[in-house]
Amino acid sequence: MPFSRSGDICHIFRMSKTKYGLARSSSCFIGAVWAESGTAVGIIRIYLFKDRSSAVKGIKKDFPKAIRGRCGGEGRLLKKVRLCLEGEKASFGTRDIVWDRVSDFQRRIFPVLMSVPRGKVITYKRLARLAGTGSARAVGGAMAKNPLPVIVPCHRVVGASRDIGGFQPGRSLKRKLLESEGIRFDRQGKILKRFFA
Repeated sequence: MPFSRSGDICHIFRMSKTKYGLARSSSCFIGAVWAESGTAVGIIRIYLFKDRSSAVKGIKKDFPKAIRGRCGGEGRLLKKVRLCLEGEKASFGTRDIVWDRVSDFQRRIFPVLMSVPRGKVITYKRLARLAGTGSARAVGGAMAKNPLPVIVPCHRVVGASRDIGGFQPGRSLKRKLLESEGIRFDRQGKILKRFFA
């Protein structure tokens, strides 16, 4: 299971140098932080920022020793994230992700969330129930601290009132992501019921 703390990928990258890269989409700047070991790449974190300056500051705050780098694996992943932000379909594997920054609580929720298909949403409460853990509020807190937005699609978790709920990079970007996946809203800005998983 990709969420295991003792997985080989985590062990390989634990002592590696941390690097970061940036890409731009029409809606935001994307930052990726990764570790390299030989030719292998382990993605640690994905960021979505409004501008380049905020992206660099945010990455340096969390990873002060990270250096600017470029590698094939990171570039492919940034391209996939950018495609999703532009409304294209892209799938993500979990093999090259370093899951060390995912909490035990998130490890129980994320596999359920990753099974919610493109074009569907799930409520915080239902996600908590299906994962067999916590409350809707606890799930909301876990989504707010998701280190891998888009890869772990926290934008698909919404309020029981059919409101889109919160999103660390901003509600307007969350709505844009949902709309790009085919989700539609009524005149009051509520998600139509047919889009709930």
